[in-house]
Amino acid sequence: MISRSTIAVKLGGSLISRMIDGSAVLLEERLAELCAQLPHDRPVFVAHGTGSFGKPAAIEFGYLDCMLSDDMGRVVSHVNQLLLELELAVYRQLELYGLNPFRISLLEWSRAPNTEMTRQLELLIMRGHTPVVGGGFVVTDTGYEVLSSDDIVVGAALALQASTVVFAVNASGVYDDTTPNHRIHESINVTDLVRLSGITDMADDCTGGIAAKLHAAARAASAGIKTLIVDGRSPQNLGEALAGRPFQGTELFS
Repeated sequence: MISRSTIAVKLGGSLISRMIDGSAVLLEERLAELCAQLPHDRPVFVAHGTGSFGKPAAIEFGYLDCMLSDDMGRVVSHVNQLLLELELAVYRQLELYGLNPFRISLLEWSRAPNTEMTRQLELLIMRGHTPVVGGGFVVTDTGYEVLSSDDIVVGAALALQASTVVFAVNASGVYDDTTPNHRIHESINVTDLVRLSGITDMADDCTGGIAAKLHAAARAASAGIKTLIVDGRSPQNLGEALAGRPFQGTELFS
């Protein structure tokens, strides 16, 4: 068993990519800045979203419910090509900053990592690797399903008994849309989530947007894992949060 000093970090897809003239573009400088803030003195697990490399296809081909039938294989293959480009870019940046990445395929993953997968993750971390997983497709009996990187990072945090899970996002934190100035929740008790009326699902996001992210994050917070939603756009903000210093964003607690 590795120590609870392990941290699990999710790099939001919309944080590191953008649509420009109908094409997905990687925000290389931002990705590099985020990877540069990851610590070397603690074990790290990294998941990343699909952003503009995945979400437009979900809209175009109509799988916002995350489910694809078995006749959608050509679409899956096409989107997988785009996602591999994104995965390679993340991998390269992690390697550049000395984090010794080790890519985990979704075919080896499950919603809750089993004992064997958890043991493999522990071995990789003990050997100085940073396991890295991108959101994408898994195979089902009837077709394909989109597996959210939010669920991946929480599943890993729970399996590894991590001390901290951080969601780096393309926003200042969790907004309260019921207030005139759309204030940011500095902290949210997970028991209050069902009563918060200013947080809604995103209609054009097959993984559910911030509301689904909060649902996933609440699982980690309820298990006693420090759970932070961090503005990844602000320079050094991710590093400040990981170091336990004040940061721009929202903390979930139970």
